[in-house]
Amino acid sequence: MSIVSIRCASSFRCKYLQLPPALRSFVTQFQETQPSRNIRWFSRSIRVRQLPQAPSFKKGSVPAANPSNPNASLRVTTPASLALKTTPTVIYEAPRTPFFTWNALATGTLFFLAGAYTLDNFVLRRPPNLPWFVPYAYGASSLLLISFGVYFVRAPHGLVKSLTVVPVRNGSRPTIKIVLREKPFIPFIKGVVKEASLQDITIGARVAGFQDPWSVLRREIREKKARQNILTRAAFSVAGSFFRILLATRRMWFREGQVKIYIGEDQFWKIDMSGWMMEDGKGIVVCSRLKF
Repeated sequence: MSIVSIRCASSFRCKYLQLPPALRSFVTQFQETQPSRNIRWFSRSIRVRQLPQAPSFKKGSVPAANPSNPNASLRVTTPASLALKTTPTVIYEAPRTPFFTWNALATGTLFFLAGAYTLDNFVLRRPPNLPWFVPYAYGASSLLLISFGVYFVRAPHGLVKSLTVVPVRNGSRPTIKIVLREKPFIPFIKGVVKEASLQDITIGARVAGFQDPWSVLRREIREKKARQNILTRAAFSVAGSFFRILLATRRMWFREGQVKIYIGEDQFWKIDMSGWMMEDGKGIVVCSRLKF
């Protein structure tokens, strides 16, 4: 290798000395500004070796069934792995929905009062000289309005505020229990808290977080830019409020984005799918049964 490099250097020196003085300076400047390919690869190899190496994992490796450290992070979320932890694990948190709650209560109250007014003034104390079918028509419409009012008022009732998995030491075998906290039916009132075992929790459909984190981030960036602009700030506020009211009204009518979670055989609550779920809903799936 050294002999080849010496021959290359000598041949370059001979050719260099045969050039005119004007070309010698040009060749020297070109060689100084354009390093050879071997020098670039040599320096890159040194830099790569100095970088920290990524940890290598064996293909198909799985965590131990009984790890020595209970607080160690496990790759697979299962009821057994959650039972080995020493602290409770939150697997679901409901979003803040003030528009939905107040819209449902206000609309339900309005429908209920309209139905009661119609029933009182056109059925119970109906004016004289009316056709025979008028009281029956007003009675049916008043009952329909009252039914819609009760349906709207019950829209925010039974929503789950949070689901927490609590490890329980039952002898030598660790188990878990699930703590369900209900969102208050009426604001400023404390919600109900219930505890259930793993066998008592059943969900009515497959749950999965449908919000892409990148799309959420892009939307937040657009909203931030719109709020900072003095020309679009007012329009953005009005449009955002109007859109939230429309979304709350649609959820109030059709119960959109809500999945029933059964506690035992009879009672059920509801999960808002727009809330936060651990591992995009995998924590809820492994800690409950699916009801078809």
